[in-house]
Amino acid sequence: MKRHALLLCTGALLWPALTGVVRASNSTAPDTPAAYAWSLPVTVTDDNGVHGLRLPSPVYLQAQSATLADLRLFDRRGLPVPYALRQPPTDTLTDARELPLRIFPLYRQPGAPASLTPQGDFKLELRTDSDGRLLSVTSAGAPSRPPPPGQAQGPTLETLILDLGVPARGTPPTVTALRFIPPAGKSGYSAQVWLEASDDLRDWRPLGAADLQWLSATDGAILACDVLAFEPARFRYARLTWRGGTPALFAGISALSVNQHQTAPAMDSAVLAPVPGRVPGDLVYTAGIGIPAERAGMRFATPNAVYAAMLGRYRDPPAPVWAEPPPPSQRRHRHLRDHFHRHERDYERRQANAATTPQPPPDPFSPIASATFYDITQDGKRKRSGGLTLPATQLAQWVVRPYSPQTAAMPLSQAPQLQLSWTPATLLFLATGNGPYTLAFGRAGASGMEHDLGHIAPGYTDKELRALPQAQAGTARPTVRAAPGGVLGGANNGAAASTAGAPAGGMARDGQSAHQPTNVGAPGTAGAAGSAGTIGTSGTSGVAANAAAAPRPGAAPALSWHRGQAINFSDHALLWGVLLAGVAGLAYLTVRLLKPPPANGS
Repeated sequence: MKRHALLLCTGALLWPALTGVVRASNSTAPDTPAAYAWSLPVTVTDDNGVHGLRLPSPVYLQAQSATLADLRLFDRRGLPVPYALRQPPTDTLTDARELPLRIFPLYRQPGAPASLTPQGDFKLELRTDSDGRLLSVTSAGAPSRPPPPGQAQGPTLETLILDLGVPARGTPPTVTALRFIPPAGKSGYSAQVWLEASDDLRDWRPLGAADLQWLSATDGAILACDVLAFEPARFRYARLTWRGGTPALFAGISALSVNQHQTAPAMDSAVLAPVPGRVPGDLVYTAGIGIPAERAGMRFATPNAVYAAMLGRYRDPPAPVWAEPPPPSQRRHRHLRDHFHRHERDYERRQANAATTPQPPPDPFSPIASATFYDITQDGKRKRSGGLTLPATQLAQWVVRPYSPQTAAMPLSQAPQLQLSWTPATLLFLATGNGPYTLAFGRAGASGMEHDLGHIAPGYTDKELRALPQAQAGTARPTVRAAPGGVLGGANNGAAASTAGAPAGGMARDGQSAHQPTNVGAPGTAGAAGSAGTIGTSGTSGVAANAAAAPRPGAAPALSWHRGQAINFSDHALLWGVLLAGVAGLAYLTVRLLKPPPANGS
């Protein structure tokens, strides 16, 4: 009995140490491509300098971290390559053009009052067409008295009316400056002009002033100051008056129109199939936690569909709370008859049952946004709803709850598919001649290895980062590893290797199946066995897997496996030495305790 007790105590003491060593070995498994569930090849044209890689869709679909902490880049030696992630910027495009203006000169007859009064009033007689374009402009003023005989003078230029030619229902362009062509027949000219704008030729607002000069050199060259710049403005008409110099009719005037518009970077998409939710009528779409969804849309299986619904998620169900039954109350009126006591006991029992009955759980649905999705074809014209714009949202499961009860009762086979779109990040790394490279991802619990951009591309400007050479990513494949006994093993214990052409979203780690998104609509991410736009995995035979897993000459010894994770005993020699020393010490103590004492009593 004493021996058995000592053996049990020894085992109890050694078991925590043994499990601690195994757990330490599992948690510090070597960071190699074989430790990740998925990988894809990365090739570069020139294996030198900083390169960029647009992260393909499988990275977001199979990532086990919302921050892509389980993303690694390895070179051909199996060593990790430092990298940085950069969100692609929005491109701003500038469209500059010159718009010729129609010039309507206004002349004042000798002796006639000025068309432009000191108070700024402008007297004009206008003729326009139906689109608002000017046909003619004349001054409303008439000569106050005829010129004396022999002193007849011609009319003098007073102002210029400029027409941009914008239709009445059109939007005027944004103008930032006017460019002038000097008057014909003048080699040199200098004047100070004042510009005003209007949309109806009645109300005028000032835009700016400028000194215009053209100077001719002896060799025929001309030094020109021919631009009147002002703050960007939209207008239909303008008038030009002189504050200095002699008014002259310019040979031509053009408006400089500058328009800027932003172009967002290209987005990737994933189409998800629904499954029933916790609440009848809800649809659940399982997505990768790494997808930062910026747009959500619907794809319908039937034509002419309208689907008004809310998008959201399920909150984690709270633990049921059971109320403690109330303490039994003291019975009163003991002097009454027994049937009164029986009724009292029944009442207390009903009260206790009502208190201990759990309440129905609250609605787990938490809405995020709502929209009406539609796809209607009428008279040969198709109208489709655009994607619902969202802030970058990362959810492992998306829940759609329709508003209409009839829509909620729709069969699952006719339910729409959810399309999520996101902007993929750019992975920047320094190529040092050790390519080709391997991009590995899909490892739960991995720590982040992302570096700051200044550590990867120091001194690079935004323009230089945009012009970096781009690396090319191959097809994503599940990692196949050899387990003891020649049995295929891996992140999902051989399920990925034995399933030919299975979609990437249908796998899960440690043998658990999970419904993941399929039909990824990103270019260049089609699987080997799936159709176009679908991530697929090609089946691997046992011979090919064993051949691929066979050790190469000079390679490290094979690793043992425990639940799909590597245990490298060589990395923990000190721990194993301490453990063995402890076992030897306990064995020595056990032998000394069980050894009978000598006859002399020493």
